Amino acid sequence: MPKYCKTRASAQKLGRLYYKTGQPCVRGHNALRYTSTGKCVECDKLVYKVSRRDAIRRQTPPWADKSKIQEIYDQSFDMGPDFHVDHIIPLQGELVSGLHCEQNLVIIPRDVNLRKRNFFEVI
Repeated sequence: MPKYCKTRASAQKLGRLYYKTGQPCVRGHNALRYTSTGKCVECDKLVYKVSRRDAIRRQTPPWADKSKIQEIYDQSFDMGPDFHVDHIIPLQGELVSGLHCEQNLVIIPRDVNLRKRNFFEVI
């Protein structure tokens, strides 16, 4: 198990990504904190999940075929963990935002999706 610095300042001095105070955050997580922001890693994961879920809800048009969307996710699941469902035009892109509909979804290899991140890229 790696040793973590107990203070943000000492972690910054050593160029570490995380530190651990041993004290719970405001939400009660006794987890690692980011050296760059001081935020709790677990809280940050929760915020991402909520904002992602909200983005999908907001970006799903009433005419989207939810059964076809579910089929795409099921097909990706059947292909295994090395494949992800990707939005061709990202839901929360910097310059353009796409819709959560079957025409904007594609199954791509995991490594390609992680490299692409939140950018529009022709595959």
